[in-house]
Amino acid sequence: MKGNEIVWRTLADAAIAGHRRWGSVRHVADASGVPLRTTYLALEKLLGNGAVEARPLGISVVNPEKLVLTLGAWRNLNHDTVGLTTVD
Repeated sequence: MKGNEIVWRTLADAAIAGHRRWGSVRHVADASGVPLRTTYLALEKLLGNGAVEARPLGISVVNPEKLVLTLGAWRNLNHDTVGLTTVD
């Protein structure tokens, strides 16, 4: 998984669990385990589509549905698929 996907997944998992406010971008980076610069780049897209907002006290996920949609739309299923099964 690429760095931006890790950030988005961290935010999505936390939002679903009820944690939508982050004190700073550094907190998001630490929770995601990715560099701060990668976190800023990942947040740019989410800020642009309205999934998150920058607030005086940090970052807030305001639309978890858009966040999950962005994450799903970004995935490359052919590249990310580990195995396939069929039903006869």
